[in-house]
Amino acid sequence: MGITIWQPGMNPALPRTIFYKDTPNPVEMAFDWGSWCWYRFLPDGTPVPVAGVTAVLKVIYKPALLPWGIRVCLEKMKALLIEGHYAVPYLGTFDPEAIFPLYEESLDEIIQAARKTDSEILTDSGDVGTSAHDFLEKVGQTYIKGDEARRLELLAHFPEDDRAASCSISALEFFQRHHIQFIHTERPVYSRSLDCCGTMDALVWASSCDDPACCPEPYEHSLTLLDYKSSNGVYPSYMAQAALYAYAFMEEFPGQHIDRRFVLKLPKTEGAFQSFHMAGDELFRQDLAIYTFALGLYRSLRIVEERMSDLAAEAKAIRKAAERVEDDARQAIKCDKADEYQGVRKKKSCNGKDKMCQKCEEIYAGRHLQTNG
Repeated sequence: MGITIWQPGMNPALPRTIFYKDTPNPVEMAFDWGSWCWYRFLPDGTPVPVAGVTAVLKVIYKPALLPWGIRVCLEKMKALLIEGHYAVPYLGTFDPEAIFPLYEESLDEIIQAARKTDSEILTDSGDVGTSAHDFLEKVGQTYIKGDEARRLELLAHFPEDDRAASCSISALEFFQRHHIQFIHTERPVYSRSLDCCGTMDALVWASSCDDPACCPEPYEHSLTLLDYKSSNGVYPSYMAQAALYAYAFMEEFPGQHIDRRFVLKLPKTEGAFQSFHMAGDELFRQDLAIYTFALGLYRSLRIVEERMSDLAAEAKAIRKAAERVEDDARQAIKCDKADEYQGVRKKKSCNGKDKMCQKCEEIYAGRHLQTNG
């Protein structure tokens, strides 16, 4: 039995999603988990990678991340130094035996371990967010299906991770305060005009709560998009992300107008949610502009990166060809095995070349000249 390895987007087993079903030209797409990318299929079945919302928005610099990354790495380094007894708190006296000598090799190991701290924290935070998202999706589905028994079962078994459970509880509080009625959860969206896609967390009917800081103006049964965030910070790119989801959905379903968007900052420890409420078309246009500018930058960068990659590959090929010419010239004069050649039998070639090198020919001719003489 052989192993079939599919190119990204080519596996026929990938589930297909149809967008714009009710139009003359529906769009067939599939998400490839291996490459973590959506692919749009041309009429002949060729898959074309489509820009993902989060990938596009990574071009936007998050200024808080750099100092945060430096801080957590230095804190980790300090902890490792104390843990290894290379540093101790000063208590008024100094005991040299309490401190181990710090050799360069040990310091290098500590630095390497500390350098990974920020990525480890981000990975862990991503796992927490995924767990909370999965739970909230399941809860939302029970509302859509009217399955109260399943909902009660879920509410009796929150995520095992306390941080994910805290995020989930805060979200449920938001649902209750805003009388949420779910329409979609974890719904893929695709914009034909921008050729980009993503997955919105939830589309709901919502009504205003009694907190003017969250809902300054009263409203009822308003079509609302929800986006859950479990990160410690909130960035403008989050607003742009929610705007793109709304834009793509309304483009596919022009008869449905999303009135408002909520980015919900869900705490990983006990505490209330923090809502960022964007209502009305003016804020929608402002936030969408961030995304469209980022999309232009993302695509321009990809074009230049591909050009630079092609130039590097071309330069490498030129250098390789020049090296081969140089090697051929050197091999024609003296091959790598000339010093070992005794000249007893005539070679057909040297090192895979068409004929003997000059040195081997000299050795062969010299030996047989002596023999004949």
